[in-house]
Amino acid sequence: MHRPPADWDVDAALVRRLLAEQAPAHAGEVRWIASGWDNEIFRVGDRVLARVPRREAAVPLTENEHRWLPTLPELPLPIPRPLVRGRRSETFPHPWSLYPFFEGTRATGVELADPPAAAERLGRFLRALHHEAPADAPHNPFRSIPLRDRGDRLERALEAVGDTVDAAGVRATWAAVRDLEPTGPRVWLHGDLHPSNVLVRDAVITGVIDFGDLCAGDRATDLAIAWMLFDDTERASFFDAAGADAPARERSRGWALALALAYAATAGQDRAFGAMAHQTIDRCTRGG
Repeated sequence: MHRPPADWDVDAALVRRLLAEQAPAHAGEVRWIASGWDNEIFRVGDRVLARVPRREAAVPLTENEHRWLPTLPELPLPIPRPLVRGRRSETFPHPWSLYPFFEGTRATGVELADPPAAAERLGRFLRALHHEAPADAPHNPFRSIPLRDRGDRLERALEAVGDTVDAAGVRATWAAVRDLEPTGPRVWLHGDLHPSNVLVRDAVITGVIDFGDLCAGDRATDLAIAWMLFDDTERASFFDAAGADAPARERSRGWALALALAYAATAGQDRAFGAMAHQTIDRCTRGG
């Protein structure tokens, strides 16, 4: 993907200093493993992961995880609850985090070993997560909004992807779903639930990660992942397990279409992510 440039330098030496300063009990060999959209990721020893913001935009996401992740109930799949909520200091003037290390790889481009079982497992996870959020739960300007408010962004993404998608089919599908209104209360949302934030090991779903966009909103926002990961039959099983009624299923089609177009427009050299986005657009527009 077109990863934004870093706003400051983050390296293993910095992580070692932060561990010595704020989390000496977790000190261990520090190894860089990945640069994410917002964070640099390091393995600390065998059981701990350090996530350190690389951009100013990541700071409120880190604070959001620190504030709200510990309040979530136990869920059917592991989530990365913070072991250490790193504080601002002279060493690093931004929050940072230590999490348990989960073995696995992202689900994007992975052929699941048992798709029906995976669909039910992920659906049960979302049923448990999607309980009514408190009044002071965070609002996300891109996810805690009515579906129709994604229209301008959808059009910009559609222009960016050009003739790689069926523009007429996209607009017809969007027109059919964009004005559907949620009927229930605002619920907790992961907020950025796409296959790259689902972990798999041996082609089995083992966890859900990256809760920086945790917020309150319409459950259909998260349910959109059904169109990204599963075919028609598996998708029905997912929706049943998630407790999604027919209107929520249709709203999820709209969210999946809007998000997949944004992903397709920004996938860049990430071929697996781009392929997932285009497959999702096709599933949403062909009516099943």
